[in-house]
Amino acid sequence: MQLLQGRDIFLKGLSSLSDDTVKLVATAKHAAWENIRQKVKQLGWEIQEAEYNKRILKVFEEDEKKRLEMAEFDFRLFKKLVVDRDLPDLEQDVEYLTAAHDSEILCLASADEQLFQMSDISPLASQYVTHRLPQNSSDTEYESGEGEQDDDLDDCSGDGVEGMY
Repeated sequence: MQLLQGRDIFLKGLSSLSDDTVKLVATAKHAAWENIRQKVKQLGWEIQEAEYNKRILKVFEEDEKKRLEMAEFDFRLFKKLVVDRDLPDLEQDVEYLTAAHDSEILCLASADEQLFQMSDISPLASQYVTHRLPQNSSDTEYESGEGEQDDDLDDCSGDGVEGMY
């Protein structure tokens, strides 16, 4: 009930505004959407970097340590120069980054839906709706780790219309 009420209030309020103001709101929502999309991509690259660094450290310990023929101190320094984090730190990084990534995907879906809803109010707003995110998509070229998704979208929208769709 509250979700539909929030959507109705959002659309009713927008339809009462002038075309110029709706366009201004749409431009701001588009900027927010683009900002979130970039965060999702950035977090994806950070996850990939941490995952590759975890693999490097494991390969060093399992295979490459023998080939390098270095003293222990030199080997530890070399590892630190190649990957500046320890394996437990990287595992913790991946967990944190994955949770942040999943949260940003939810925010992106919320921003995407708001832009889509606005396109029904004014053709001026529809210029930013040239896409629709497929359901469960992050608009990225990598796959996020598996993590729990939080149904609370309060962090995504500072406008009081959280989860309106």
